[in-house]
Amino acid sequence: MIMTILVCVFLICAIFGGIDSYQKDKELREKKKTENQEIDEILKLMSEPTERNIQQIMIGRHPSENNNRKAPDISAKSIGPIEEVDNTADNDSDYYTHMEPAAFCFVDNYTVIDIETEGFNFKQDKIVELSAVRVRDNKIIDRFQVFNKDSKVTDFLLENSPLTQTVIDEQGIEITEMLKQFLDFLGDDDMVGHNIGFDLNFIRYNLHYYDLGDLRNYYIDTMLIGKYFAQPNWHHHKVDNYISRYPAKVGDGNLQQHTAINDVMIEKRIYDLQRETLGEDWTGTADASMLWSLPKHRIQLTEEGLKEVKLNRMKDKADHLQNEKKYAEAGDAFTELFYENKGDVFSDKEIKWIYKGAINNYEKAKDPESMIMAIQQYENAFGYFMTQADHNWVNRRKEKLGIE
Repeated sequence: MIMTILVCVFLICAIFGGIDSYQKDKELREKKKTENQEIDEILKLMSEPTERNIQQIMIGRHPSENNNRKAPDISAKSIGPIEEVDNTADNDSDYYTHMEPAAFCFVDNYTVIDIETEGFNFKQDKIVELSAVRVRDNKIIDRFQVFNKDSKVTDFLLENSPLTQTVIDEQGIEITEMLKQFLDFLGDDDMVGHNIGFDLNFIRYNLHYYDLGDLRNYYIDTMLIGKYFAQPNWHHHKVDNYISRYPAKVGDGNLQQHTAINDVMIEKRIYDLQRETLGEDWTGTADASMLWSLPKHRIQLTEEGLKEVKLNRMKDKADHLQNEKKYAEAGDAFTELFYENKGDVFSDKEIKWIYKGAINNYEKAKDPESMIMAIQQYENAFGYFMTQADHNWVNRRKEKLGIE
């Protein structure tokens, strides 16, 4: 009898467990179905025919309450706003309400752009060189090249390019002046580049960082044209691959890579080669498989994005003052940075670093009053979340000040 009851209980649990599992599986299928519908909407938007077959790729989703907003005229040639960005989380929880102006076509008038950088992180690494060539009727008519005086030539660039630190130090200019000159040279031209999303991440971020506006020009990525249309059977589509496969057409003159002024020349040749391969009137259509290549830094920043850039700028200022041994000013800069961090842009670890930066700089500035205030703020902010190491660090400072 007891055995029968146990078997029944087991069967009931199994049935309900199966129902629960089925319900969860059903929910996952419904979620996947919704995601697929959203992707279909994106693909439908991207494939809309336009006057120049410009493919406007949407990043993220419109909030449901704003789905009836009028779409921008993507066939128009304009540097004006592509679409306004909602500035509050109430209006747009995702903050992705603008479009990427990516084009898949061949044009005769454009500007090829390329950069060299200290590394791959556009929020931390500096632009070293920014170069471009202006093309009219498919012929180069002007060139542009500038260096960032505050950048460092990496070991990779020293080994693989003609760039040297001496060139940067002697010919470099302020990054803000670099960007202004570049925008003047570019005008409203379409931009062409190889893996251009990488370049745009750095350029857009620095434009926003220095409060110089947005970069809204249409752009054409020769890497995407090659990977998905012109040379789809190749395993890799790096500039090196084009030079090795087409030494006469792309590698002519043995231009040394990894200096931006040479790279823009090579990238124009790649664009010309793809034009020959696909035909003058070819146009392409973007699909979801290409979304990985889009710039990670958006054209127009939301309120939250602007705030993050502002805080990064303030953080860099505090670091600079500290390095310049202007300790009182550095302490104030770190303190201001904490007060501006409303909305938890920085992690707890970073906030602790900010507080300790303020305390240490006030200590070096021999300003005990400000130091005590910063310590109190630090303890109030973290309280029970302070580790033993945090307490030990604070107590050592208190001992120096003669307080408990």
